[in-house]
Amino acid sequence: MLTLIKREIRDMFVIYLFLAVYAVFICISLWYFHNRPSCNESLGLDINFDGTLVMFFWTWPLYFIIGTLGATQMSLDKSQKISSFLNTLAATRRAMWLSRLSAGIIAILIILVPMAITEMILYQKINIGIPINLNMLYLLFVISFSLFFACYGGGLMCGWRSNSIFARLASVVITVTLITIFSIKGFSYEVVAIYLAFGVVCIIRAGYKFLNASL
Repeated sequence: MLTLIKREIRDMFVIYLFLAVYAVFICISLWYFHNRPSCNESLGLDINFDGTLVMFFWTWPLYFIIGTLGATQMSLDKSQKISSFLNTLAATRRAMWLSRLSAGIIAILIILVPMAITEMILYQKINIGIPINLNMLYLLFVISFSLFFACYGGGLMCGWRSNSIFARLASVVITVTLITIFSIKGFSYEVVAIYLAFGVVCIIRAGYKFLNASL
């Protein structure tokens, strides 16, 4: 399983590298914003506004990239017959599918874990004199994860097509739709439930197609 996960990440190394670099950029931005209390106070803002700005406005390209990652994984597999080749090496379809999902979750964690650690350090070590709503910060991360999860699931579902360009475009449309849902529902656990349900349905559908496809 670990070998298959490494292969999935290696095949998409450029995307994973970009996600890691972008995550570092966001962490630096978080640190910068949280160390500017005088500016925040003069604008009448608080840490929740800065966190929202960084996580939902500056991370918006990453949702498209995660969706494209899922679509590319599936379309590349279909076009290059990767599963068929691995199947000759005694790797089961189920193991390949689980490794693909694991690689997708790792991509999401590459983005969110550094930001979560940065927020924890800022909360514990820096006295910025501005009240922090921990429930809001927690909800931010939950919504972010569920949105990434939904985008990735949508990408996987779209990717199992003969036309790779159409698959990527379809994942972009799904991502736009999911972000639009957030703009309508706002910060709530209802939108989390919608994203998680959508992601699960897409993954089940994509998994069924993958596991039952002819070699």
